[in-house]
Amino acid sequence: MRTVMAGIPAVFGLFVANALLTGIGDTITPMRLMAVSTGLNVLLDWLLIFGVGPFPAMGVFGAAVATISAQGSVAMFAFYLLFSGRLRVRLRVGDLRLRWSAVRQIVSIGVPASVGQAGTALGFTIMASFLARFGTPAVSAFTIGNRVISIVLMPAMGLGQATATMVGQNLGAEKKDRAARSAWSGMAISSAILLTAAVFVYIFRTPLVGVFLEDPEVLALAQPMFALVALAFPFMGVLQVCIGAYQGSGHTIYSMFFSLFRLWGVRIPLVWYLGVVRAMGPLGVWWAMFISNLVASIVSIGIFLTGNWKHRVIKERQLPADPAPPEMVELEAPVETPRPLQR
Repeated sequence: MRTVMAGIPAVFGLFVANALLTGIGDTITPMRLMAVSTGLNVLLDWLLIFGVGPFPAMGVFGAAVATISAQGSVAMFAFYLLFSGRLRVRLRVGDLRLRWSAVRQIVSIGVPASVGQAGTALGFTIMASFLARFGTPAVSAFTIGNRVISIVLMPAMGLGQATATMVGQNLGAEKKDRAARSAWSGMAISSAILLTAAVFVYIFRTPLVGVFLEDPEVLALAQPMFALVALAFPFMGVLQVCIGAYQGSGHTIYSMFFSLFRLWGVRIPLVWYLGVVRAMGPLGVWWAMFISNLVASIVSIGIFLTGNWKHRVIKERQLPADPAPPEMVELEAPVETPRPLQR
């Protein structure tokens, strides 16, 4: 933990570089950077955990060093690309000067999104503590289910990021109708992909659990979980795209509300009521997961239809503009006023 926390600035730098590129519509470069980071991390894990060749066997500490080394190296390379001018955006040293109006905007937009993510992480931790009441097999089934859900949701999360970029750029260009079409297209594509994934997971739920564990007790608990969660996949895709639309437009208060409402407003109370009060055990938790995803997606669509996300948060010329260099100033030649025609 000490090693990972010491390397947080490097991780944050990589997040900033990826977010900057995604914001201008370049999602290929962040994908490549993350692929290199992951591959380098895996290689260093192997070398530093087990002590291959000249490297010492460092165990778990080696895994932490590998993670920070990989992400820090890729973050430095990402900033080299940003300052080199080889990408669609070029940074200069003068751009690092703080503009407090920009800082205030970043904080006001970023804090709600951060609270939503932190609240989501805390909510899943509390759910795991509830499941611990029902024994290790229930926790194992929940862990396996989350692994599969995270893989299935990757397309929806990617579409949510794409929607955020397209909504932000179109609203900035005063193209509200095109921003709306981008959001609806993202929802349609996400729902179609996750509907296909739902059918696959529902049919092959038993072999999927077997990939991780062959414990019959875990298998018995995980099968109904996969069946119920699979039914909620299309709704989860709609929710992810709605969150992306509100984040792209800068209305992160709503994206925070969607995340917290799903877990704290619906799921955790239902987990307590169905799992503990009604004594349904883990099955009550699985039903709470399904119902919370369904209700949150319906609420998010209802709020999205109001169109409140179309109002721009960042206005034009809100930040002080840098003066144009002299060579960019063009002098206009005098234009003669045309004389009226003589009849």
